[in-house]
Amino acid sequence: MSAFFAQSGHRYHPIFDKLESEHVSQFLKNSHDIEAANRRQLSTDRFFRFAYFFVIVGLLVFLAIFLLPDNREIFVDILKAVSFLTAGGLGGYGYGFYKYRSESRERGP
Repeated sequence: MSAFFAQSGHRYHPIFDKLESEHVSQFLKNSHDIEAANRRQLSTDRFFRFAYFFVIVGLLVFLAIFLLPDNREIFVDILKAVSFLTAGGLGGYGYGFYKYRSESRERGP
């Protein structure tokens, strides 16, 4: 009976018997490559957000220079529309998704 209890102790998966140092090295290399790719993706995302911001600001400056002197009402309507879209993006899907994503990163996988 004691032999039965000795065998039924802490069991591990049989694949661990076949695990060698090359496998661990390859796993660590792949993990490093994935992390490097994630950093590159994050950098690219930041660049495009920065570029979108300047395109939008440039468009608003262009509209202000050419529409404000002649068509003040149209410019005010465009500013209202842009402010509503910005408020909707920050208050709704955009900010909510950003908050959810940052919380899920803090919790981990």
